[in-house]
Amino acid sequence: MILGGRNLELCLSAALELHDLEVGNTQVLVASLGTDGQDGPTDAAGAIVDSHAVSSPVVARTYLLNNDSYNYFQLENMEKYVMKTGLTGTNVMDVMFVLINFS
Repeated sequence: MILGGRNLELCLSAALELHDLEVGNTQVLVASLGTDGQDGPTDAAGAIVDSHAVSSPVVARTYLLNNDSYNYFQLENMEKYVMKTGLTGTNVMDVMFVLINFS
């Protein structure tokens, strides 16, 4: 079953861009989470990714083009990027962060 939500899609797209980006020692972290604890029809609130969230750009792009970001993050060693908080009982908005560490 194809599964994705706006937060997982944003994070997978960001991870692809970070994977292709050469920034020296700079580290970038992108987070996108639904405050209700659910991203679309999934049990995830969203994800937190860095440049290591993509090991194969071809595979990641295929999942992204199919709007199947949730199943991409279910692949081996990728689930650690998914945030599963459970339902929170509130739905204020989505929260997105970009953290940059210049070393």
